[in-house]
Amino acid sequence: MTKKPMTLYAQADEVDGQLEWSIGETPPTKKGQKKTITFPKNSGEYSVTVQLIDKTQRGIVFNPASPLYVQEGGTCPPAAGINTPEIPASSVVPTPASLTFTNRNTKDCSLIYQLNFVDSKNRDVVPALDPEFKNGGGGGRKLTTAAAVTVAAIGVLLIYLVLTSMGKLGR
Repeated sequence: MTKKPMTLYAQADEVDGQLEWSIGETPPTKKGQKKTITFPKNSGEYSVTVQLIDKTQRGIVFNPASPLYVQEGGTCPPAAGINTPEIPASSVVPTPASLTFTNRNTKDCSLIYQLNFVDSKNRDVVPALDPEFKNGGGGGRKLTTAAAVTVAAIGVLLIYLVLTSMGKLGR
């Protein structure tokens, strides 16, 4: 199945000596702009790329060791690691200026994220960026026609065997 591409832009700004994050599907036009990212129902899997825009003098890059924490529901910040089957850990690929991962979008749920960064001295960047993704569900792998027919045939066979063993069918 082909994954739909989605590009997000995460922008780091310095405001009165404090780091302020923005994120969206277009490069942010004002500081602190965040929104819930929505993956519509029945729209399939997505290949998500987050592009980093560092407008500070800190030399911010994605943390190569742990660029992403994510969990289904709950509160921010999420627990460390990837704690949902919606995001396969094997799909997470960081570079200094971008992060790519798969969102299976198989069920209706909120995914609480934390994008992790380090500065030019390899210190954790605080605060981390914590957007919310809303999955509509219905994505992911679907049964092929042949697989669906096979599953249906097995179901009919099981019903036949149960009814035969109970003596409900004529001999």
